[in-house]
Amino acid sequence: EKAGIFKKGVPAYTCAGQEPEALKELKKRAAAVPVRDGKLVTLPLLDTDPITKRPVELGIEGAHQRENAGLALALAHSFLEHRAASKTGKLDPRS
Repeated sequence: EKAGIFKKGVPAYTCAGQEPEALKELKKRAAAVPVRDGKLVTLPLLDTDPITKRPVELGIEGAHQRENAGLALALAHSFLEHRAASKTGKLDPRS
């Protein structure tokens, strides 16, 4: 069900902690679409600020909120890369 949103050439993300069988299917679907780089990116829980190395305080409880926050950051980063690429004319913002 979750893999139905994967689009060709677009990054695909999932949160750590997926059931092994579900993760296997997500990876298979990501390769078949194919998503950017042909692979699914598994994101860790957002526990620590990657810059300051301090614990992140979300203000809401639950591991799933840390999953959602990590996913939101990855999506925002991907969006900003895409936006920058569209302004510079580079098809791949990583180049």
